[in-house]
Amino acid sequence: RSLTNIVIPKSVTSIGTSAFNGCYSLITYVFERTAGITAIGGTNTFSGINSSTKIYVPDDLVETYKSASNWSTYADYIYPISEKEVTHDD
Repeated sequence: RSLTNIVIPKSVTSIGTSAFNGCYSLITYVFERTAGITAIGGTNTFSGINSSTKIYVPDDLVETYKSASNWSTYADYIYPISEKEVTHDD
C-alpha cells in the first residue's frame, strides 16, 4: 500500500486483468516499452485508480496508448514520458 511509483520495463508485453486493482497509493506508472504498446487484460486493470495518477508512456506512442483496446478507459491519465518530472524517489 505504500508503493507510489512503478516502472514497467520494456520486456513486459502484457499485464493481466486487475493487476493494479486497489493500488490507490500508486500514482506514477512508467511504461518503457517502445516497440508497440503493453497490452492490458481488461478495463479494470487499474480499477480504483487514484485521481492524481499519471501513466507515462513513450512520447511517440501516447495517442496509440490512448486509443488502444482497454487503454482508452484510462486515456485521461496517459502522458508522454518527456513530461515526467524526475524526483528523488525515482
